[in-house]
Amino acid sequence: MQTVADFYTKRNAELLRQWLKLTRGGMNIREAAKTVAENNEGITEGLINGIVYNKKYPYAAEAWAIIHKEEEAAEKLKKEKPGTATTPVVAKA
Repeated sequence: MQTVADFYTKRNAELLRQWLKLTRGGMNIREAAKTVAENNEGITEGLINGIVYNKKYPYAAEAWAIIHKEEEAAEKLKKEKPGTATTPVVAKA
């Protein structure tokens, strides 16, 4: 059974993923917060900003920890296996 803390941590991590994808794609941080809020029912820009900028916001630190672990794992995989899906592989006959 999922606890309340698990629910909010996972929700915040998903909101962070969406916000990071938009900002890393070149979108303004305020526009990204507004877009994420509009795309998720019951979520406000203030909530997004609280998760992103306030580490003391409930379950924000835990969500950031999840994001950092995912990014470290992706970076490690990229270094270990240079022929992964992110790198095109040319078939040799």
